[in-house]
Amino acid sequence: PNGEGIYFVKYNCSSQAPKGICYTNLDDGETKVLYSKFPYWHVACSPNNNFLASDTQSGSYSGVCLINKQTNEEKMLLKANSNWNHPCHPHPAFSPNSECICYNDLFNGMTSVGIISMKDVI
Repeated sequence: PNGEGIYFVKYNCSSQAPKGICYTNLDDGETKVLYSKFPYWHVACSPNNNFLASDTQSGSYSGVCLINKQTNEEKMLLKANSNWNHPCHPHPAFSPNSECICYNDLFNGMTSVGIISMKDVI
């Protein structure tokens, strides 16, 4: 959100290490792996630049994870349903005011949208 760099995921299944949530500084091109507690798939930065939301997929479940950029804490917020058919990953995104994370889930075989209030998880 501040235009200084970009976050992206180097997939856990990549044949090249390191793997995890990476950051590239746009001024000098330096790239670092910052977070790797879970096998991440997608990442979104909060508009207030304080948090990252990412999804993970392992076996029969997928999950939504929250990363606090100030404390570097990586925690799983919830496990979502997954059948390994698209869109099996939750694909988390923040609301414009950084107060909620939305994600997709399966409910009775139908793709649905879930919402997590940041007040409930920080």
